[in-house]
Amino acid sequence: METLSAVLGKLAIALSLISVALAQTANYPIPAQKPATVQNLTIPSALERVAACESTGNPNGTPRQFNSDGSILWGMNASGTIIQRDCGEFQVNTWAHGRYPNGLDVCGSQADNEKYALSLYKQYGLQPWDASKGCWQ
Repeated sequence: METLSAVLGKLAIALSLISVALAQTANYPIPAQKPATVQNLTIPSALERVAACESTGNPNGTPRQFNSDGSILWGMNASGTIIQRDCGEFQVNTWAHGRYPNGLDVCGSQADNEKYALSLYKQYGLQPWDASKGCWQ
């Protein structure tokens, strides 16, 4: 059993770490969305602009995988009707690639959507997103 002084020492360390963390968040607010790096993947800035265009229509917007109610972000056609074939942050086309390409859930997981988009980018550059080129270029 730990002595009271050992427990108090650990508590003092924990409190100091909490105060440091709180001080840092006061200077650097936690972003509403994920940073450009997810699970050790770095998304190139050009691809980040594509994601912003594909998911928000604004190249300077914050890319999103889901709607504000938590539902999957599906693509829309020119008349604004939701079509369930392009999904998520990079609007991966599930007709062309499948919903689970390489075992990734590109619709239900932002990290998987990004992993797959990065693999497309490494193989084809920005060509898979030519349809939105007018927004991100």
